[in-house]
Amino acid sequence: MRRQGRKPSSRLISAALRAARPEEVHRLRLRKSAQVVEIDRVRLADGIPTALERAVFPEDLAALLEVDFRTASMHETLAGLGRTPTRGYSSIRAETAGEREAELLAVAPGTALLVEERLITDQDEHPLELTRTRYVGDRYALDVAFEVES
Repeated sequence: MRRQGRKPSSRLISAALRAARPEEVHRLRLRKSAQVVEIDRVRLADGIPTALERAVFPEDLAALLEVDFRTASMHETLAGLGRTPTRGYSSIRAETAGEREAELLAVAPGTALLVEERLITDQDEHPLELTRTRYVGDRYALDVAFEVES
């Protein structure tokens, strides 16, 4: 957002420590009985709802539950905790907004959303963050760098 000249902020929906789901155990390389930190936010650009984000972290990052993410940067906070986000892997697809998403994003139900599911690793290539973000299609563009395979 800042690179686009827009002011980023967030509205917290929920933040909690909870039992890890099987996919989270697998993708974050956790033990089966692990807990995770889950943070749900509406991401804003210049005060306009742009995305709905659910981020999940290993339980050793429970300190995230004490941070006010209305203006704090998640990745700067993680780096301050000694876990620098370094590499990401994502898949992108489209879906439409249901009633709840539409209400939180201030759009009509059925509005096109761009959905990104990503795994971010830290400086040691350990899984750090598993995130599902639903972007309002006409309010956000993803800039993607990639390599062409020969």
